[in-house]
Amino acid sequence: MPRVADAEPHGVRPVWIEVIGAAYFETGEAPPRTGNASHGRVPLNVYPTNDGYVAVNIAVEEHWHNLLRAMGREDLRDDPRFADNAARVANREATDALVTAWTRTLGKREAFAIAKRHRIPLAPVRDIDEVMRDRHMHERGMLEWIEHDEIGRIVVPTTPLRIHGADRVETVPSPKLGQHNRDIYGDWLGLSAAEIAALERDGVI
Repeated sequence: MPRVADAEPHGVRPVWIEVIGAAYFETGEAPPRTGNASHGRVPLNVYPTNDGYVAVNIAVEEHWHNLLRAMGREDLRDDPRFADNAARVANREATDALVTAWTRTLGKREAFAIAKRHRIPLAPVRDIDEVMRDRHMHERGMLEWIEHDEIGRIVVPTTPLRIHGADRVETVPSPKLGQHNRDIYGDWLGLSAAEIAALERDGVI
């Protein structure tokens, strides 16, 4: 039986803000804007490296202890400023400065490798060239190389929706203005070649 996949953008956005929504209803006040950071967890932010940025998301205390170990700062484990998440939220600037002092000494891939060994949620922030050439994204069919008659070989995004049983739609360049006039006016609407030519001559199409 055919299935319809309905995923309009505005409908999925509230899911992204469920944590902020919970804080709003708990306190009755709108949380302040925090940019890439989280109002309720620290460190959760984007930090500079010597060749770009990394995103860090410390979700549980084990992650924080692992990060201290990776940074060579286990001496801070009992520091009251960083004792738990609530303390780090209250000392956000000091915590971010501590993490930044470490990430600035590393390349983003190097930081990722260290984090992987220590089981720390950290990922490189990729630039557009890295994203467009991502092997996994291409293998999944979320990005695709196509030939454009004016620009040449380019990468374009495809739909993230995968519908079981549905044929894959071929990815092609966007049509030029009027490219399908004869298909639409001729095949669909039944106009003759002379009638279509007259519309083109009069600037109607």
